[in-house]
Amino acid sequence: MSIHNVAAQFAEEIKNSREYQDLKQAKMKIDLNPSLRNRVEGYKRKENALFVSASSSKDVNSKTAELNKLLEELAKTPDISRFLKAEKDFNVFLQKTFKIISDALDSGLK
Repeated sequence: MSIHNVAAQFAEEIKNSREYQDLKQAKMKIDLNPSLRNRVEGYKRKENALFVSASSSKDVNSKTAELNKLLEELAKTPDISRFLKAEKDFNVFLQKTFKIISDALDSGLK
C-alpha cells in the first residue's frame, strides 16, 4: 500500500474522530449565521495579520491585547464559543497525533 493511500485512510480516520465531528458541527452552525461567520472571519483575519507582522511590528503587545479583547467579546456568543473550543480541541488532537508520528519516526533513527 502506498504512503498516499495510507495518508488518505488516515485522513478518513481523523474525520471520524469526536474532535473533528464537534468542529464540523460547530462550524456548520457558524456558517448558517452570516453575522457570526463574519465576526469569526474578521477575528481570524486579525489573528493572521498579527502572526504575519509579529516579527516586524513594534506594537505587537497592543495588537495582541486588542485581539484578546475581541476574542473575549466573541466568546460571549455561545455558538462562537462552542466553535472556538471545538477548533482548539481539534488542534490539540492534531498536535498529539503528530507527536505520536514524530516520536515513532525519531525512534527509527536511533
